[in-house]
Amino acid sequence: MNTKDKTLGSVTRVFRFFQQDIENLPEEVFVKSLGGKARTAADIAYEVRLTNERLCRDLLRQPSTDTPSGWAVAPEELHSKEATRRSFQASAEAVVQILEGMSVEEIEEIVPGVLGEASRADHCRSMIVHLFYHSGQLNFIQTLLGDSEIHWS
Repeated sequence: MNTKDKTLGSVTRVFRFFQQDIENLPEEVFVKSLGGKARTAADIAYEVRLTNERLCRDLLRQPSTDTPSGWAVAPEELHSKEATRRSFQASAEAVVQILEGMSVEEIEEIVPGVLGEASRADHCRSMIVHLFYHSGQLNFIQTLLGDSEIHWS
């Protein structure tokens, strides 16, 4: 398996896991801060979306826009489960579409990015680690609500 296939497989899998995490949370946690200080599920998914969009720019060698300072807060139009799901899915599909259109050589090429110079595959691996971190946050919310099942398939 070449670098492109490995990268696409890993990216697609982690996007599917995160989507399943979103789908298995109840509607009310998308705007509810558990404990009064915790980030909402909508905020977490919004940050992931912003990271996916930044990855797209890095993959295409486009300049990054300003990154918000502090915690990303989902805009009001993303406060529902369905809006969050659609927003995340669109950003995930954009990443996959860009990678599918690249050759192995392009995916292995060293390019600048928000975290410095690395291959496009390495930039994707950084995004995967970031996404799994936030997936863990969604899983923690899930367990606080009494659901201890693993919903990844």
